[in-house]
Amino acid sequence: MPYYQSFIKSSIAVHLWKLEEDVPTLAALLGDGEFCAQLREQCKSQSRQRERMAERLLLQTAMGKGIRLEHYPNGAPYVADEPVRISLSHTRGWVAAAISPDDGVGVDVEICSDRINKVSSHFLTSEEHRELAHVNEADLICKKTVLWCAKETMFKMLGSGVVNEMKKCQVAPFSLSQEGMLHASYHCMGHAYPFSIHYIRMDDAVLTFGRLRPSYQL
Repeated sequence: MPYYQSFIKSSIAVHLWKLEEDVPTLAALLGDGEFCAQLREQCKSQSRQRERMAERLLLQTAMGKGIRLEHYPNGAPYVADEPVRISLSHTRGWVAAAISPDDGVGVDVEICSDRINKVSSHFLTSEEHRELAHVNEADLICKKTVLWCAKETMFKMLGSGVVNEMKKCQVAPFSLSQEGMLHASYHCMGHAYPFSIHYIRMDDAVLTFGRLRPSYQL
């Protein structure tokens, strides 16, 4: 791992990896020939193999031992026989994991690029559109990416969600900094559930993460 960062905020252990290794290198680092052979059968795409290997290796590094990574029917990941909640994310060279001892947790990492403009109308609320109208061009793409990541993180915390539900999430106006806390709400069945989500700007990407409040029952 040429770049690896680990930190804890709000009882969430966050692990971030700048992925530069290829599939053979990752396979050697994992040292699990059976898993790698099964993965090659399941995933013909080298990029997908790389992502799956990196996710598992990052979790093993974070937890300090070999693990069995499984997925619930909705696609959410979990570590078999371990009393923790996890969330995973990857995007073009970055892999992130968040680990919480009990409550639902979410993490998202995304590259900042103008591709976000193609989906803006699907996830931004009218209030967010108005707020972005006052943002200078240099910060606009990054701020949209922060909003996208925050909403992805909220749905991962809840354990559900698709892009056409993202307008149910509202992020309060914020000033873009190197890192900060976002205040957001999820509107469901006449209620507005508050969320607090951390964000960090990196060289070419944005990282967001948060932990579900124990009292939430949606």
